[in-house]
Amino acid sequence: MNKIIIRTFFSAILLFIIFVMLVLLSSKYIFKDRIPNFFGYSILRVVSGSMEPEINIGDYVVIKKTDNYKVGEIITFTDQNNTIVTHRIVKINNDTITTKGDANNTEDGIINISSVHGKVIKHFKINLNFKKIIYLLIGIFIIGGIITIIIPNRKKWFNWKKEEF
Repeated sequence: MNKIIIRTFFSAILLFIIFVMLVLLSSKYIFKDRIPNFFGYSILRVVSGSMEPEINIGDYVVIKKTDNYKVGEIITFTDQNNTIVTHRIVKINNDTITTKGDANNTEDGIINISSVHGKVIKHFKINLNFKKIIYLLIGIFIIGGIITIIIPNRKKWFNWKKEEF
């Protein structure tokens, strides 16, 4: 009974990881999203200090796609130079938004609300880089695959007879 639970658990984790990877890959390469998302949520890494001390260089931000934005919220958008920026909203005027980085002295240019990818709902620091995360996921995938192959065929793998050699 325990083996069935363990096998089901690892299979579920493996299927979930495959599902997430397929959704992100299809978001990026099939639907050509600039920022891949998983059901409206994306994770980005901050590379400038324009939002310090609130958000620091190297922090990760979780953004959620939404249609409602308010003054004071932090959003991620594509600016006129085609750069992805995360700044705070200082003005909203119908279909346009004006933003400003907390550490900046001046406001950014006016952007169209259609350029907004989403609002920041969480930010955090992770000491792992994405390469290490990818390697970790690949390792989990391989270990899960090995376990799902060995557990159902344990007699074949572990109960050898002398005649089989």
